[in-house]
Amino acid sequence: MREFSELFRDELFNVGAINWRDRQQEHENSRYYLWNINSEQIIRLISQALSEVAERKLRNANDEFILLNFLSFSYNRNKLTIFKDNIRISEYPKFVFIDFVQNKKELKEWLKLNREPRVFRLNPKHGEYGKGMKHNKGEVVSPLLGSSDEAQQVLDKAIGDRGNSYKLYYWDEKYKHYIMFMDEKTEDNIYHGFHIKNENEIPKQIIELISEDTIED
Repeated sequence: MREFSELFRDELFNVGAINWRDRQQEHENSRYYLWNINSEQIIRLISQALSEVAERKLRNANDEFILLNFLSFSYNRNKLTIFKDNIRISEYPKFVFIDFVQNKKELKEWLKLNREPRVFRLNPKHGEYGKGMKHNKGEVVSPLLGSSDEAQQVLDKAIGDRGNSYKLYYWDEKYKHYIMFMDEKTEDNIYHGFHIKNENEIPKQIIELISEDTIED
């Protein structure tokens, strides 16, 4: 079993996450505080993930952020309350509420709801229901064993490889085959897909991730 931190990084990679410290936006003229409602304490935050999230949410209310707690503290709510106080300008503090999860399952659900939606589009050369495949250089291409709707359900759970972000994989329990999805590199985040006969075509680390993921489900 791999370390949870490694699994976590893979989950973030699959949704295109970046290291916030590479693009820090926290303002030097402001102070940020965590209002811990449980303990009735107010804690100042200095160059921390929480203060960075607060600043980013205040700049763009449509951006979504989540905090995954690595046992740093206990909290019995699903949101954290942060407020920003500008020390140069006389104005009321601005409040921000950050989503909060404590395990991988909750994180996966949040990412699924907040990432850019994946859209499956049938590629005729792979057919449908295992029929209608086209020939490519004298060989029949890999088939899509089920329907487009079934493929869409699998696509929503598919996992990517750090070495190739344009391919996603998952185990199709109904048809007992792995399925691979190819990013068509469109603005609508469209993928086409097909089932794989030989699992040796799939990176070993992806198979491990999928196995762990299906066990949790």
